[in-house]
Amino acid sequence: MAATLWGVEEAEAANRLELLCNDALLLPSPPIQVGKRTWPAYHLDQLLHDVARRLLTTNQTTGLGIPLAKGHAELLKRYRVRTQSKLWHTLADDGYIHARLTWHLKQAGWGDEIHKLLREEISPGCNGWHEACKRLGQTAIVVADVALAWQLAEDLFEDDPLRAIALQCRYALIVSTLNSLSADLPPPLLGALLQKYVRVPKQGLAHALQSSNPETKAILLTEISDYSPQNLKEEALQKALAATKVIQYEQDRLNALKSLVLKLPPSLLPEALAIARAMPSGITRVEALKSLAPKLPPNLLLEALTIAKAFSHRNSEYCRALALSAVVDFLPEKLKAEVLEDALNAAKAIPSKEFRDNVYRAGALTAVADKLPEELQAEVLEDILTAARAIEEDWCRAIALSDLADKLPEKLQAEVLPEALAAARASEEDWSQAIALSVLAPKLPPDLLPEALAAARDIQSESDRATALIALASKLPEVIPEAFAATRAIQSDHARASALSALAPKLPPDLLPEALVTARGIRFERDRASALIALGSQMSKMQTGELLPLWQNTLHSLSFQPHRDFVPNLLALASVICALGGRAAVAEVVIALQDVGRWWP
Repeated sequence: MAATLWGVEEAEAANRLELLCNDALLLPSPPIQVGKRTWPAYHLDQLLHDVARRLLTTNQTTGLGIPLAKGHAELLKRYRVRTQSKLWHTLADDGYIHARLTWHLKQAGWGDEIHKLLREEISPGCNGWHEACKRLGQTAIVVADVALAWQLAEDLFEDDPLRAIALQCRYALIVSTLNSLSADLPPPLLGALLQKYVRVPKQGLAHALQSSNPETKAILLTEISDYSPQNLKEEALQKALAATKVIQYEQDRLNALKSLVLKLPPSLLPEALAIARAMPSGITRVEALKSLAPKLPPNLLLEALTIAKAFSHRNSEYCRALALSAVVDFLPEKLKAEVLEDALNAAKAIPSKEFRDNVYRAGALTAVADKLPEELQAEVLEDILTAARAIEEDWCRAIALSDLADKLPEKLQAEVLPEALAAARASEEDWSQAIALSVLAPKLPPDLLPEALAAARDIQSESDRATALIALASKLPEVIPEAFAATRAIQSDHARASALSALAPKLPPDLLPEALVTARGIRFERDRASALIALGSQMSKMQTGELLPLWQNTLHSLSFQPHRDFVPNLLALASVICALGGRAAVAEVVIALQDVGRWWP
């Protein structure tokens, strides 16, 4: 550093420093290692430091005639001469500058240079400053520099809201990435943010293909296909389908396939149907067929029908009834009657010996009943009602009766709903009573709501009581304050965050400040962030002066999450980003995601 400041050779600087130390103007420090060479190090005595600082910060008449900020700037100019193409990350190690560069930049008033420093890039796609510090074994420098840059970005809001919000998101993304350094990009790739803001470049497809996780790759490619030109769209979907096929966990494979189905061109539907056929579990195979059936051409519908008839494992009648019901609407007219009869026979063949059998029987009969002509429904509905009433578990019986109620004649419906409510109230466990009341609540007529509310209030567990009250709040808005009070009383951070998230869309403006206080009081970062995210749409309606500090706290909380979780949660705050920085800020966030994904793939 001394050689750079004085503009002399290193040996000359070393001699001068030694002389100053001999004259007691400097004190010795532990030696430093620069490359393979060890150099003596020195520091100012505190008294001399204070005198020098005073002389640099006083007026020019009695001081040294150079402001402190200008002194920092002069040093930086001399270091800049030693860079390549004026890129700070190209500075050679001198045992000093890497750890103190951003401090000097801030003191010189060169805040923009700090933001530029953290965006410097080395081909082929590495962050220059991170790589420079990594070579020195001092990546902690980057963490400290990002923290400083983040603070500068927050201070920038009054003068340039758009840039301030974009930079804050960028630095939160970097912090999350450095905390986890996961091997793959997060699945969403800000798909919803890409819409209306930016176009996905061709390299986005190549970047998505680099992911080693098939599930991540499938979801990334599915998202990208929405924003790709036609020539890239089919390629993205084909690659997404190939990735879906090799996803290890069946439920994840099903979810990926369902996301793809509506976007697939006809040429890829046979492969999608093959993936559905290969699902080991009957239930997931049914769900896959249900999602595919509306898209299939006649020849593939016949193949889907063959798959639907071919269940041969435990619960095969239940799965066959559901699968046939799923495809029947899309079959040629001449086949519909026969297929419906097969589905009905399969549902009726489900035994009623055990509790689970009755649940399956009621569910299968309900699925078939939806497809039957009106003249045949009455008989089937009677069978369904018998099966539902035979379910021994009170809460399961309540749910089955609730599911059936919409399909019954008005007179019978008036009989079944009180019966379902009585079954819900008879459930002995708080959790099961809360689930049953939650399912039943949207279907209850006004005259049954007071009884349901009394049942909810009788639940002892704060968490389960909150669940039931929140479900009833859609029909009884006056219950919202009570539901909120129950939510605040929940001891578990995770349960409190879940309840607050469910309640968020229903909260009136006067309860929002308290809800935000409750969310901020959740101790665990992930739970706190999920609650704050759920409140995001409400937050975006606040005045900027109230919203800004809350946004900053939320973003800091989010940055502690793993990279994989951080990005979709940032996506959920798009409305807040727009409220503070406008749509252009969202576009900048997308660019930040692409940059960080390139630097730390």
